[in-house]
Amino acid sequence: ILPSRPDMIISYHGYNGFALIQGVVPMSNSRSPPVYKSRPVKLLADCEYRLKLMGAARREQALLATRASSFSDPLQTKYAEAYRQLIRLAQTNHIRLILADYSMAVNERSPRDVLNFYRRRCPAVVWWIKANQVHSIIVRQLAKQYPNVRFVDTHPNLDGGHGKFIDLVHFTQPGRQQLAETIFAGIRSDLERDLSGPEQIHDATAEGMRR
Repeated sequence: ILPSRPDMIISYHGYNGFALIQGVVPMSNSRSPPVYKSRPVKLLADCEYRLKLMGAARREQALLATRASSFSDPLQTKYAEAYRQLIRLAQTNHIRLILADYSMAVNERSPRDVLNFYRRRCPAVVWWIKANQVHSIIVRQLAKQYPNVRFVDTHPNLDGGHGKFIDLVHFTQPGRQQLAETIFAGIRSDLERDLSGPEQIHDATAEGMRR
């Protein structure tokens, strides 16, 4: 996009980059759900499968209860380094950079029945929730370290609001509208300041002198 000489880059990234934090968030169980194995006695197979499901649920619950800040340093991940490269690129080319956190249909506060619904399509949904928490730490901390980078929190009224998603990460139209309004609110002061550049200030001063 550099040939287009943008004034601003808005980075809303997350799910597609979660692989860059592998090892920071421990897997609570395998990415595949427990497998049902046939036994000579069906009751035995049912009981065995039920125990597997209970064990997987306990491990996932323990992962959900773990604070993201207790994991390995998120700022030492490949994901954080990729963001630093973006920051350096923006600074070198005098581009205003906006870093946003990422919103998904579920989060750590989602009811278990909602988690179970999304687990059918994404067995490691709890891992994705924790990965998203780590991602939020990365963008928040980097925005603090680099004063010229603005952070926008997209979570209010969106993250965990499964009614605004068509799947785990893609929005319905109300979801897209919410994201657009949230990001606009986050950058509005910057836009107003840009529109109040030297020419506008000069015009306002001249008008005041005429009065």
